[in-house]
Amino acid sequence: ADIIHANAGRLKKGAPADLALIDLDTEWTITNESLSSKSKNSPFDGVKTAGRAIRTVVGGETVYILK
Repeated sequence: ADIIHANAGRLKKGAPADLALIDLDTEWTITNESLSSKSKNSPFDGVKTAGRAIRTVVGGETVYILK
């Protein structure tokens, strides 16, 4: 951000807020049905994993909340 003189890459008052909140303790199993992609096949179908995005904020606006 500094190199291209962009008002980004920092969490401060007046700066655009782009961030993801990750719950590292959440365990879940990836399924093809849970993917947001138009493609419904994945090599990760059925894989158990730890850590999951619970909220995503872009430009200060919430664009995703885990339900």
